[in-house]
Amino acid sequence: MVVGEGIPSWFGYSEPSLDSTPWWVITLAFGTALLVFASPFLVTAHLSNKAVAVGEQAGRMPLIVAGVVVGAFVVLNLMSGIAQVFFS
Repeated sequence: MVVGEGIPSWFGYSEPSLDSTPWWVITLAFGTALLVFASPFLVTAHLSNKAVAVGEQAGRMPLIVAGVVVGAFVVLNLMSGIAQVFFS
């Protein structure tokens, strides 16, 4: 939330909305928030690969859970933006 709302306010949009904030600011905020949110996924992928290499049978489970969480983040944010476009 800090990144997603901080970037628009950094550019002078204190209340980010699709009506008053340019698309490029919203896209920059979303991309940066996604990068921050998904960065632990890379660490999880590395550790998961090491666990599988050692022979741990459930080594991929943390990677699957992290992928679902990151995917849900992306879908929820995109659907929220689409809903704002259609219902505002």
